[in-house]
Amino acid sequence: MKKWKKWLNETAPTKKYFGDVPRELSKISPKDQKYNRAITAAMGQEDFRSTFKVWFGQFMVNSKRTGDIEWLAENIKPEDKIQAARDLNIMRYIYSGKSKFDTVGKGHHGITGTLYDNQPMVTDSAVEKIDFTLEQIGMPITHEAPSDADQEEVYIYYIRPNWSLTKGQEVPPELRSRFEKNVAISQTSAFQKRQAELDALNRQREIERKRELARRRRERRRNK
Repeated sequence: MKKWKKWLNETAPTKKYFGDVPRELSKISPKDQKYNRAITAAMGQEDFRSTFKVWFGQFMVNSKRTGDIEWLAENIKPEDKIQAARDLNIMRYIYSGKSKFDTVGKGHHGITGTLYDNQPMVTDSAVEKIDFTLEQIGMPITHEAPSDADQEEVYIYYIRPNWSLTKGQEVPPELRSRFEKNVAISQTSAFQKRQAELDALNRQREIERKRELARRRRERRRNK
């Protein structure tokens, strides 16, 4: 453990896009003495694109964070504004419904909404927020149709990273047929009857196990 702490102290911190990350305590719960994770996440990224993804994502979730976008526009490098404008215009095309990619999804507890970074937590209009951000950084709306490859890249990076998991290789036919066979067997009355018998047996074993544990506890109390 001491060697590990020494290694941490000797290791240079990762350079951040905006420099040192501010360690501000949360204003919501100052007594808790926990650092404001939203600020740390937004300021703690190494490169511009990952910084912009977190920063813009917080604005997508909370419409009151317009000031953050204004500050971001004033402090990003001029060459990075081109990258931001490119990504924003492609996102605008996707969120406008002109793309084949779906921007609505279901999250935890069955909540359905507009997606950003896999979560259906976007509030208000995503297109209006993109227009506001483009205006702040002084870049125009292109109204051009991006290529399918560019749409897919931006969609996976910003909107739905998990979508890339659906692009895996197809299941081999022999595995698919085996799965379909097992599903068909599980729907038969004989299989369901046997499954019900096993479930009842497992429940009875669990009841007996709890009774035995309770009996042992009573014996230990008596022997004290």
